[in-house]
Amino acid sequence: MNSATGAVLGCVSQGTSGAPLVIGHRGYPAVAPENTLSSFRAAIAAGAKWVETDGQVTKDAQVVLMHDPTLDRTTNVKTLYPARSPWNIKDFTYAEIQQLDAGSWFGAKFVGEPVPLLSDLLSLLTQAETGLLLEIKSGGLTDPDAIAMVLNSAGWVAGGLPTHQFCVNSFFVQSAQRFKRQLPDVEVQVIVSGAMSAATLQTVNTFADGLMVSWDALSSPVYSGPERVLRSVFAWTVDNPTDLTAIFKYPVAGVITNNYPVMRAAVTAAKP
Repeated sequence: MNSATGAVLGCVSQGTSGAPLVIGHRGYPAVAPENTLSSFRAAIAAGAKWVETDGQVTKDAQVVLMHDPTLDRTTNVKTLYPARSPWNIKDFTYAEIQQLDAGSWFGAKFVGEPVPLLSDLLSLLTQAETGLLLEIKSGGLTDPDAIAMVLNSAGWVAGGLPTHQFCVNSFFVQSAQRFKRQLPDVEVQVIVSGAMSAATLQTVNTFADGLMVSWDALSSPVYSGPERVLRSVFAWTVDNPTDLTAIFKYPVAGVITNNYPVMRAAVTAAKP
C-alpha cells in the first residue's frame, strides 16, 4: 500500500523497494499455450507473484488476451474463417473469437482452450492474489480507454486508485501516456527495444514511472547512466540464467521471463 495515496503498490514500486521482481511472460508459455488461462494457472502454480499479458481490442470493443495483432499464429482461425485473411483481431467480434481453439497448436492436452477476455484473467488473479503487468498492444487511442473501462468494471480500480497489484506498459508512448492521464495513480512503463531518442526520453520522463528495456540494450546511458531520470528499469525477455550476470551490472528492478521457476531461482541466487 502506498501510504501517500492509499493505492496498492505496482510493479515499479515493488521492484525498487526490494528484491528484483520476476514476472511470468504471457503466463508460463514453456508448459502451456501463451496468454491462455491454462498458462496463467501454470505460472501461479509455479509460484509466480506477477504475470504479464497483452491486451487487444476486438471489433466490438472487448479486450482479449493475445500477443499478435492477428489470430492465425495461435488459433485455428484459418480453418474456421478461411476467407477473412489477414485475420486481424480488430476485424472480429468477441462472439466470433469465442469459437476459436487457442490451445491445439501447442499440444493435444490443450485442445479447445479459448481465447480469454481480460476480465477472465482479472477474476483468476483476484482469487490467486497475483499481480498483473498488462501491455497495451496498439498505438490507437481507443485501446487505452477500453482497457481502463475493464479495469474499472472489474473493481481493479476504484476512485481512480488501483485496488490490486498491477502495472500497464506499451511500446506506444501515446497509448501509455493516454492511459496515465486517465488513471494517474496506476504505474505505467514504456517498452523499448533499443536506443531511445532524446526527444522521446524527454516526453517519457513527463509521465512514465519506468521503462521495460530489452535486456541487451541496458548498457545505454539512457537506461543505466547519468542520463537516466526514471526511477525504474525492468529487463525483457530473460530466459537464460547466465545472462543475469550482465543484466545485474545495471540498476534493474525486475525481469520478465518465459520460464518463471528457472529464472526465479536464478534471480534469487544472484540477488539474495
